[in-house]
Amino acid sequence: MPKDYYTTLGVPKDATQDQIKSAYRDLVLKFHPDRNKDPKAHTKMQDINEAYAVLSDPQKRQQYDAYGPDQFGKVFTQEDIFRGFDINEIFKQGGMGSFEDLFNMAGFGGFQSTRRMDVGSDILERIEITQKEASTGVDKRIRVPHTKLCSECRGSGAERGSKTIVCDECNGKGRTSKTIRIPFGVMETVMPCAKCGGMGKRVEKLCRTCHGHGRVQVVDNVVMKVPRGITTGSRLRLAGLGDYGVDRTGDLYVDIFIKGDRDNRRFGAF
Repeated sequence: MPKDYYTTLGVPKDATQDQIKSAYRDLVLKFHPDRNKDPKAHTKMQDINEAYAVLSDPQKRQQYDAYGPDQFGKVFTQEDIFRGFDINEIFKQGGMGSFEDLFNMAGFGGFQSTRRMDVGSDILERIEITQKEASTGVDKRIRVPHTKLCSECRGSGAERGSKTIVCDECNGKGRTSKTIRIPFGVMETVMPCAKCGGMGKRVEKLCRTCHGHGRVQVVDNVVMKVPRGITTGSRLRLAGLGDYGVDRTGDLYVDIFIKGDRDNRRFGAF
């Protein structure tokens, strides 16, 4: 069945580019599958993208108007229709930020920022102390395997003196896209670039200590002060001694169990 792109976007045939862009924006917010859970929303979104890919391009629109819906579909392939179609560029030209920004501002959460929060994991350890240590208090030394900031590169992942270059995988965009053909047209997926981690840049030479990760696995000896009068099942927190993260380093939690305490069974001690 011929596709009437004007009807799909709900605009008249003499619509201006601003009207077309505004209509498309509203339809994206309404039908994108990350927001609309109707099974038909995915197909609807494909039709909306296809209509906008044509009508937002003056040359393609002129050809569509000249050929008409029926003949246009026979002459132009999906590759022709979506060639040069960049959602992010179109939204930026309209002063609306990127396609991901649009969803973030709307509070949908379907798209996330290219760089996700890097929060280190918390670590849980368990130790056993004597009744006497519990009553008087004690300093206990424990071995904690965890991730730390690489002291050689200070988290940059780069060898000293190495230059930062534009990622050749994503050309500095920080994301890559893949278009696949499905029975109802084409579907484009966008994801953070695996080579640069979504940053759009990468270092020329990787740090030889952490191999570019910016962090290393270590085992630290930690001296922990156990207060007097502590009871079985108590949990102590040592801030910042968990796994390293750029945005926040995790904490170390230590569960205390007292030898011979009948409550050990209740708390599942050892």
